[in-house]
Amino acid sequence: MITFWVIEKIMKYKLFYLLSLLSIFYVISCNSSDNSSQVNDQYEPIDSFESALPHGASLPESEMSDEDKLKLGKAIGKKAILISVDSLLEIIENDSSGWCLYTFWNLECESCLELNNSLNELIKLPEIESHIRLKYVNTINLYPDRVNAYIREKGIVEDVFTLPTNKLDNWTNKIDAKWNGDLPALLLINNYDGTRLFYPQSFSKDELLAILETLTL
Repeated sequence: MITFWVIEKIMKYKLFYLLSLLSIFYVISCNSSDNSSQVNDQYEPIDSFESALPHGASLPESEMSDEDKLKLGKAIGKKAILISVDSLLEIIENDSSGWCLYTFWNLECESCLELNNSLNELIKLPEIESHIRLKYVNTINLYPDRVNAYIREKGIVEDVFTLPTNKLDNWTNKIDAKWNGDLPALLLINNYDGTRLFYPQSFSKDELLAILETLTL
């Protein structure tokens, strides 16, 4: 009887030890999964002045350059506007500002971000800024916090729209009949004379400048 009692106790302890180990491994695996999802978020939302700066430097405003102060002042609190495809089409058709440039992009498209960087720089040139209005269209409604952080980091002050869809195959033909959804894409519209130009491709900075300059003549 004593032998069976001892064996029973040993088995209970072994079972308890095994269950404890399994619980520990489960907690560790959950934490690892959470950390990996955080690492994948390239643009973390940071509600601070420094988040508006392209380099993310933690400098007091008194030590910032004049250029960074200007960028900071324009970028604070800027967020993307969630709108429907129909609302975007209405904005495009009813805009009465002369030349308007729409850039279609998303955060997972590297060439889109490169194109945006060039546009963000060129649109500030006096000869371009006075003739062309730039608007950003984020084509995928994912990672809204990352999108807003990206806007602040780049100092984007123009309108940024996000479409409430994760697919590019059910509305792109409303922008251009031949567009298959490839990104980046640029839409140029002159609402004074009805001119409409569509480019479903990427451009170098010099190529972009050449296109924009022709619109200012």
